[in-house]
Amino acid sequence: AACFAEFKAARKAISARLSTAYGPGARVGDRRALYSFIDCGIRDRSISLLDRGNALRSYCYMADAVKMMFRILLEGTQSTYNIGGDYTQSILSVAEKIGKILNVPVLASESANPLPAHPKASH
Repeated sequence: AACFAEFKAARKAISARLSTAYGPGARVGDRRALYSFIDCGIRDRSISLLDRGNALRSYCYMADAVKMMFRILLEGTQSTYNIGGDYTQSILSVAEKIGKILNVPVLASESANPLPAHPKASH
């Protein structure tokens, strides 16, 4: 609604859609996959997935996302931008990387059903 009001007033409005960002400042109890894996790996000494981990995610470091948003604000010529990482990876591969760092096993579920209300891909 705010962007629409700005357009009616003949002002420039830019929309920046942020993908999954990570970095300092995550709250204790954050239930997003990346932070849940770290928490479970430390607390439970294993990482258990609720499905096979086939969903794809694009992660972007918070400082890089802020730099991109400032660049869009100062130099942007489009009305909409997607801010995300350079590539996508499966939830399973993210869990395996964290498992390797923490030296804990990663257990993927045998369920072929992805979690409801979670996108198959987030870029």
